Amino acid sequence: GKNALPLHKWLDTKEKVCFVFSQGTPTAQGGDVLFLLVDFERKEAELETMQCKHFKTQPGEKKCRSWWNSVGVKLEDNGEANFEPTGWSSAAYSYKGLESFRQLLEERLNAGLEVGSKRISVQLGNRSLAISYAAPKAFPIPTNGKTRVWFREMFEPTISVLDVDNFEFDDEDDEDDKDEDDKDEEDDESG
Repeated sequence: GKNALPLHKWLDTKEKVCFVFSQGTPTAQGGDVLFLLVDFERKEAELETMQCKHFKTQPGEKKCRSWWNSVGVKLEDNGEANFEPTGWSSAAYSYKGLESFRQLLEERLNAGLEVGSKRISVQLGNRSLAISYAAPKAFPIPTNGKTRVWFREMFEPTISVLDVDNFEFDDEDDEDDKDEDDKDEEDDESG
């Protein structure tokens, strides 16, 4: 249909696909980046959201706690979190937007399906904060639900020390090493 996502090439496959959405307005409420992970074989999808925070050092706990509002989580002082907040709070506003986007994606994923076809179900997944400063000794993280916090160390290019173009796994070399070891043993026995 007119409003369908261009998924026709995957619908009859067993592919897993990730669509990445970036919010174009940096001051808008809600996550900065959203990920739609679709498993076409199982007819399931999960919408994850991530909010990025750029600070050199950690601000106070109250401010850090408020960051969860952007991903639709109302974090209480005791660490409990409401993942479906209601009312007129910042967290509720973000949740309503996230839920509306989830519903829209589910509608678009299923647009044009034949009658009787299994529909793709879209669920809300992880809600994450990506933070530019180093991991502190303490940080307010919800104790219930699907949340993650990524600190600077998780984004640093530690893998860049590998020469990826010339990287080979040891699995293939194991047989060659074994043959050489066996040959060395034969030489030892004959000498």
